[in-house]
Amino acid sequence: MKSLVLILLASSMLLGLGLMMLLSIAPEKVLPQALFAVFSLLAGWVVFKLGIKNLLPFVWIAYIGILVLLILTLIYGKAAKGSSRWIKVGSFQFQASELAKPILLLASIKLIGSGWPISSKKQIGLLVKYGLVLFFPFSLIIAQPDLGSALVLMAIAAWIFMATSPPKGLLIGLGVAGLICLPLSKFGLKDYQLLRLQSFINPYSDPLGSGYHVIQSTIAVGSGEIFGRGLGFGTQGKLRFLPERQTDFIFANLVEELGLAGGVTVIGLYSIIVGICFWEAVKSRKPTERLIFSGIGVWLFFQTSVNIAMNLGIVPVTGVTLPLLSYGGSSLLSSAITLALAFSAMNNRELGSWG
Repeated sequence: MKSLVLILLASSMLLGLGLMMLLSIAPEKVLPQALFAVFSLLAGWVVFKLGIKNLLPFVWIAYIGILVLLILTLIYGKAAKGSSRWIKVGSFQFQASELAKPILLLASIKLIGSGWPISSKKQIGLLVKYGLVLFFPFSLIIAQPDLGSALVLMAIAAWIFMATSPPKGLLIGLGVAGLICLPLSKFGLKDYQLLRLQSFINPYSDPLGSGYHVIQSTIAVGSGEIFGRGLGFGTQGKLRFLPERQTDFIFANLVEELGLAGGVTVIGLYSIIVGICFWEAVKSRKPTERLIFSGIGVWLFFQTSVNIAMNLGIVPVTGVTLPLLSYGGSSLLSSAITLALAFSAMNNRELGSWG
């Protein structure tokens, strides 16, 4: 119960900081974000009350449903800056790739959570099934294109795979296949993604184009110094020098206005949530419990690390949001559902069979 309360407190503080930053850099987004938060909390409460055991029998229905939504996104999605990632529902936009994260987590655990068979033939068969479960949503998200969300899915699936202690023969085979395919990886990237990689190495080679995001973000972070310019006194976000100021680059705006102290506070709050998830995984006696806790920890750690590193200019721009902090209803909904799964596991240690 103590772990649950700590995660709730840390999550609430991150959500509050996000609303506070929106009030400073994009006041018109505060009310929609507050409404998104209320809806996401209600959805998380429903997931928590239903519990993991009651949700798992329907995971393949949810998996098919998310594939349908991803296909509809490609066909009818709203195009913005070369990507079709959102389906418009009335005056709101829905990003199906965000909801794919908790669904893939549960689908992965459902498929291989009980361990690997002894027979080599069955091991290969299960690996093929697992690869297909990842391949379909991954490919549909890459086609949007949304490399950031696709990488998050890959991180979740890779962790669940490794955490189930796969046979050494499968690991060696996958390693060899990966080395063979590595030289071909760049051919799957769009032109703008290759430009982002080039601008990451030298952003000033195209300061008004592909390097603009990185340059403006590092300016915002650097100008914050120790305690920041003060809430509402930032320039990069308020004057809109920094693109995607309320979503992908909200951390840079926060550090500009609240300084290193604010940035460290945010990282500390995420560390509390991630640390508790892994601690609960270590304490768990059942393999399935360890998978759900560690899987959520890996999801939050990976996505948060990539976003913050992107804001600091340490990794190329990939377009992932900062969970709970960034503006966006789909991101909030995904975060609320995922954390509700952790709360459900904490609340009921006797998960029994996963079906």
